Amino acid sequence: MNKALLQILNNRKLFFPVIINSTITYILAFLFSFLVYQIATIISAASCSIHVRLLYNGIRFVTGDYSSLWTPDSAKIVFISGPVVSIIMGFVCLFISISLMGIKSNLKMFFLWTSLHFFNRVLSFFILGNILFLYGPNLILDWMFLDDAFKIIFSGFAFILLIIIGMLYSSSFLHSANNINLIKPTKRFSFLLSQVFIPFLAGNLFILLFFFPKVPVVEILINLFLIVAIAPIFLNYRRFSIIDVDEQVKMYPVDFKYVLFLAGFTILYRLILMKEIFF
Repeated sequence: MNKALLQILNNRKLFFPVIINSTITYILAFLFSFLVYQIATIISAASCSIHVRLLYNGIRFVTGDYSSLWTPDSAKIVFISGPVVSIIMGFVCLFISISLMGIKSNLKMFFLWTSLHFFNRVLSFFILGNILFLYGPNLILDWMFLDDAFKIIFSGFAFILLIIIGMLYSSSFLHSANNINLIKPTKRFSFLLSQVFIPFLAGNLFILLFFFPKVPVVEILINLFLIVAIAPIFLNYRRFSIIDVDEQVKMYPVDFKYVLFLAGFTILYRLILMKEIFF
């Protein structure tokens, strides 16, 4: 780890743009997955005549808990819609990222991070809801009237699945490099730190500030739980071989289009949702 960090510092012009580009795409990917989940829940709630209000840090249900509108069927529709849409979007974004692997573009990292965020959102949601009994994540299985033993088994399965997803994503993160020399054995660990781990830390810090002052605890915990999928990437990266080519190491430019888009979106998002929007 120390050697890799030293290599990153000694090759700042090479690795720092990688860190910045990946961090920006990590944040944008989270925001996209977060909004898609909220929109899916709002639409499904509206179909059941259940009213919600949208805030900058999530949605709140206006319809009271004891309303006759809350039935087992309507609750399942409302609380399952988000996970179902997230799973579908996770696969769609994964296929798009794979199709872009031969192109030198930050779009492939955006879709790769987005697919991982979608899958993590669903699996971590169930795990944290059952372990910490957080309001929101635990409602899905509660309304399905499942016993505690099944919830524990389901949480264990979700945890293992998250680890498997991380192992499967190892190759995709390596192939996301815009230059093959970056994933040669001498630079591979440093590249993954720059492309995956450091953006994970920096991205979550930005997300914490993005939601300030009313930080949604569930969202922060879900993002931190992503480490369960990220850790296997660093345990699995050595087994992938690459064709040894003598390609010149080109410097990654910082893609300022993404930086400006994130800045503009953050300002616009917070301005629009300074007041609640009712549905």
